[in-house]
Amino acid sequence: MRIQQQNEAKSQLSVEDTGPLPALCFQFIVPLAHVRCQAGRYWVIPIGRKKSSICSFAFLCSSFKLEKFGLLIGQNCLQPKKGIDCLIMNIGRINTLSVVKLVDFGAYLDGGELGEILLPLREVPEGCQAGDQLRAFLYNDSRDRLIATTKTPLAQVGDLARLKVIDVNPVGAFLDWGLPKDLLVPKNEQLEPMHKGRSYLVYVALDTSGRRIFASTKLERFFSARQVDVQEGELVDLVITDRSEVGYRAVVNKVCFGLLYENEVYEQLEAGQQIRGYVKSLRSDGKIDLSLQKPGYDKVLEAKETIVRVLKNNGGVLKVTDKSSPERIHGLFGFSKKTYKQAVGALYKARRVRIEPDGLFLITEAD
Repeated sequence: MRIQQQNEAKSQLSVEDTGPLPALCFQFIVPLAHVRCQAGRYWVIPIGRKKSSICSFAFLCSSFKLEKFGLLIGQNCLQPKKGIDCLIMNIGRINTLSVVKLVDFGAYLDGGELGEILLPLREVPEGCQAGDQLRAFLYNDSRDRLIATTKTPLAQVGDLARLKVIDVNPVGAFLDWGLPKDLLVPKNEQLEPMHKGRSYLVYVALDTSGRRIFASTKLERFFSARQVDVQEGELVDLVITDRSEVGYRAVVNKVCFGLLYENEVYEQLEAGQQIRGYVKSLRSDGKIDLSLQKPGYDKVLEAKETIVRVLKNNGGVLKVTDKSSPERIHGLFGFSKKTYKQAVGALYKARRVRIEPDGLFLITEAD
């Protein structure tokens, strides 16, 4: 995608789309009047400041999109220039907002371009005064009014979460996400018909208006096969999405899919489970292979320390041998049998352990 400056004074920007973008998976809305483009860099004028005071942002590839009403910016893509405070309210996320005034039925918070946002009386902290800073989640209530709450939902915009269906009607399925108004999964956002009482892994997003929150089970729309900016061996955040004949598919750093091969996983994983793993390899077809074990010899170094620690905790003796199952070894140490054998071999050469037919023994100074 390229955005070219047409007339900076009038803020007229044009967009040329050179590739597919993940649909609707945007977290920030910047009104068009506050956007400027110059020499390939994108600028956002902080709301409530003079036009001469501008704020620079860096964007991740394919994480922004120009619409008539403003610039849609993907999750985790904003990097404000140091020392400049830019007021951007994030619907569907927790924000820190200033109390503008107190009224009989609650408190009004400063929502910047969104205007004053009501925090109902039942959620106003005791002793709250005008000028106080409050952390609040922004969403639309049952009457479609933008409202604030101090409650923390089970998921926010940009999150993957496993949520339970509490009702289904012709419009869609409604999920319990910890707020008075249930979270809607529209019928056209359901990969398959959803049923009351069951839990599903969903992605929480904003619609194209940037004001309404919804959920979807069509994860392919939000996490394409494109690579995230990672290196082989890098530690990454994973969310397990589903299982296939090959292994477990996971979302990497909330951006794209990767694969954990079944023969390298020694524990039961569930959809929605959040774990940490490593980038095993970046394939030529653009896909990412993952591992729960640190790749390379570093994992052997860590495994050696783990084996010695477990031996010490068990009186210097472990009834584990080369014939022990991969599941037993993983249960004891948390890594694969292959890594175990490499680490034990290194410990044996260093004369730190003794290998016997009935188990593994730690060598002490007394020995």
